[in-house]
Parts: sequence; C-alpha cells; structure tokens
Amino acid sequence: MCWYSTPTIENCLIANNTGVEGGGICVYNAGPDKVAVRNCIILANEGEYGGGVEGCGLVLYGCTIVANSEGGISSRGDTRVYNSVIWGNTPSQIVHGSPYIEFSDVQGGWPGTGNIDADPLFVDQGTGDFRLQASSPCIDAGSQSYQPLTLETDFDGRMRVWDGNGNGQAVIDMGAYEHGSFRYGDLNCDGAVDFDDIDPFILALSDPAGYQAAYPGCARLLADDDGDGDVDFDDINPFVAKISGNVRDPG
Repeated sequence: MCWYSTPTIENCLIANNTGVEGGGICVYNAGPDKVAVRNCIILANEGEYGGGVEGCGLVLYGCTIVANSEGGISSRGDTRVYNSVIWGNTPSQIVHGSPYIEFSDVQGGWPGTGNIDADPLFVDQGTGDFRLQASSPCIDAGSQSYQPLTLETDFDGRMRVWDGNGNGQAVIDMGAYEHGSFRYGDLNCDGAVDFDDIDPFILALSDPAGYQAAYPGCARLLADDDGDGDVDFDDINPFVAKISGNVRDPG
C-alpha cells in the first residue's frame, strides 16, 4: 500500500497477494506527484475492491495485469495507464471508475487513443510466461512518442524500446516485455554480455555504419552503457563492468 507517498515501482512481479482494497497494489495519493509503476507484472492477486490495482494518484507504464480476481483495475480517481496489457482478470478488466488508458490492450475494449482488444498471444500463460509471441498484436503497438527513461529495461532486463516487428522503427511494446530486445552491453546480440562483445563494442564505438552492417539485427545504442544517449568513450568503463559480471539473458 502507498499512502500519501510517491514511490516508483519498477520491474517487479507482484503476485498471489490478497487484500481488501487492491490485492496487488493499493494507492491513495492526493499530492501533485504520482506513484509510478513501470514494467511490472501484476498477477493472480485478489482484492475486494480491485484485485490487481486499486486507488488514485498512480500511473502505470508498460505493465502486464493478468488473472487477478475482482478485477484488474479499480480507479478511485486520477489513474492513468500507458502501453500495458490488461487481460484475463475476473469478473472484468476495469471494475470501478474510469481510468485514463492509452495504447494498451484491454480485453473487452476501453476508450482511448491507440487501445486495442486482441488476444496478446502470451508465450505460455499457463506457466506464467507472459512474453509475447512473434505474432502478437502488442509488438510495436505502444505509443510512438514514448521516450524511455535512462537505461530503462523491460521486465527481463532488456533494452526498452526495440524494433520488435523489424519495420525499421523502434516502438515500445504493450505489456512488461519488449519482444526481440537484448541487454545493454550485448553488442553481438547472442544473449550474453561477455568477452565476445568486446570487438563489436569497439566497432560500435569507432565505426557506427560498420557495426550496423556487421550486426544488422542489433542496435548500436546497446553500447550506451552510461545511459547518456550517446555511444562514446564514456561508455567504456560501464561496459567493462558489465562484461566482468558476465550477465546472461534469462530468456
């Protein structure tokens, strides 16, 4: 519960909780700042007045809200939702109020710019895999104007935003996962951040066109390890720190 406070909740799994007002997240905030919930999965929670999310004064970005009892969202006012998937909640997706929703996949439909009502085609909802299949209508279906935060990642820790449908334009996906993306530092896009990325990192640093020609399925900004929007010498130290950690992609 967030009571007159304004935390940011990022890349979290909020699952299997029970509450009276908001099983997963309950927010009451009357101030000008809002509680921000980013790239989270809100799953299988139960609440008397909103199973997944309930309250006022919050904004959800890129979240997957699924299989919650007593509704996905209950809004008591000033609830905003962007680039999200609200699906499979019972008895309905929105059980109270009129949240402002844009560029989201809402089962049964909801008014708002860019909203759709289409099966999100999760990889395997039965096993809790809410990544998107390659044919999902949620890929590159979020807001084209969305600007990610510095080094923002999806639920898997992969770069957000990514050109998931391969049309040459990177647009955020709906939901907590960014289809086809890779971690910052994975310059050869093999799923691991390791010593094999050194040569492509140097190429991305010294010859942008040469890098893109050699790794057409990757993105040069994966080398922006300090998150300043540029690929330059300032990225060397954070890149070295990443490969020293030998981080492997979970999926």
